[in-house]
Amino acid sequence: MHMKDTPLDPSVCLRRRALLSFAACAAVSTAAAVHAAEPHFAELVLSDDDDPDGTEEVFNAAVTPQLYLFAELVGVPAGAKVRCTWLQLAPAQKKVGEQEITVAANQQQVRFMQARPAGGWMAGAHRVELSLNGKQLSSVPFKFT
Repeated sequence: MHMKDTPLDPSVCLRRRALLSFAACAAVSTAAAVHAAEPHFAELVLSDDDDPDGTEEVFNAAVTPQLYLFAELVGVPAGAKVRCTWLQLAPAQKKVGEQEITVAANQQQVRFMQARPAGGWMAGAHRVELSLNGKQLSSVPFKFT
């Protein structure tokens, strides 16, 4: 009988299965921890109020003087660049405004403000995008009526 044809002791099989299961769980846990540790934005709030109660999705173009975007920084190091880009999507995509800040030590939140453009807000679909060091990580759709 060759070594590969030798039946394994059931206790050896159980130990191998347990070891493989443990290794698989450890790999999944490690991947989840690495992903969770990546810098990102959380709790994005879009509002026409500088002290919002929550996020809004629809704004009146005639009476909205400015919009604010707030975002929590998670794992974002000091010195990182956070860029906020305001886009009109319809009738054609057009950049309405853009701001960039450098994250300070221990900074936990960013706040961006976009004033009404000189020609007013265009009715229709819009989006605000947040980028970290040049990589877009989040966006919030909204519209003007």
